[in-house]
Amino acid sequence: MNHPTIKMNQPQTDKEKAAARRAHIRAMIAKGLPTSVIREEVMTYYGIEISPETINTARKRMNAKKCDANHTVKKDSSNAGSKNEPVVQKSESGSKEALPGSNSSGSKPATRFKIPVHIIALELAYYATVASACYGFTLAMPGFIGGSFAIVYGLLSFAALQMVKDSSIPKTAEYGRNLVYVLELIACVFAHYYTINRALWANLKALPFEVAYLPKSGIWEMDYAGNRVNGYWQNGEAVFNLAVILAAILGGLAVAAISLRLELTKEQNKK
Repeated sequence: MNHPTIKMNQPQTDKEKAAARRAHIRAMIAKGLPTSVIREEVMTYYGIEISPETINTARKRMNAKKCDANHTVKKDSSNAGSKNEPVVQKSESGSKEALPGSNSSGSKPATRFKIPVHIIALELAYYATVASACYGFTLAMPGFIGGSFAIVYGLLSFAALQMVKDSSIPKTAEYGRNLVYVLELIACVFAHYYTINRALWANLKALPFEVAYLPKSGIWEMDYAGNRVNGYWQNGEAVFNLAVILAAILGGLAVAAISLRLELTKEQNKK
């Protein structure tokens, strides 16, 4: 973009420079330019790095003023008569078309509660892994301790997801994703593995390989109480390895869901 007027007539005082910079930013917002483009323009012509939060705040204020102005015009036209109502509707639709890149407040009521299906699917997948981990904590540690682990883990997981969904503070979203990494590592070791391993040993006949308790030397040795003392589990290590792999997959799916949700949050922040 070329701005010869800005280059030739740069203000001399800091206050005038700041006023010109703000006017330039407002003009670019009014044109519907994305936040990334506005940041590049400000860095190119003023040598100042402006944060996305500052631009988004200015965009919201301008949209709020436009919304108030539209409501005022609509109210005045309704008081004057019903003949001017179609004209007001046309002016509002025209303002929406003039700013395709901005989040105008006039379009918020129609899209505020509309959540894409893939976002709902990601969040439900994450909550499913959280519920599985909470169940595993209560099985591995019955009583108060297991319940405490499940409650704390569930609350932190919910908070992490809300942090990831917050597009106004990108750094907070990154912290939420990192918190999920820690939580899922804990869940894999103390919850997912225990639950899956217990389910596998309870259904040995359903496994694709044979698991049996056999004597080491081919002959059973008994103690004085009649217990077998020289037995071992055939393919017992395979059951352990399978439980570890499935626990890692379950935790990885939770991390993948949160990572994809974070990428969607970043895309929303760029608009």
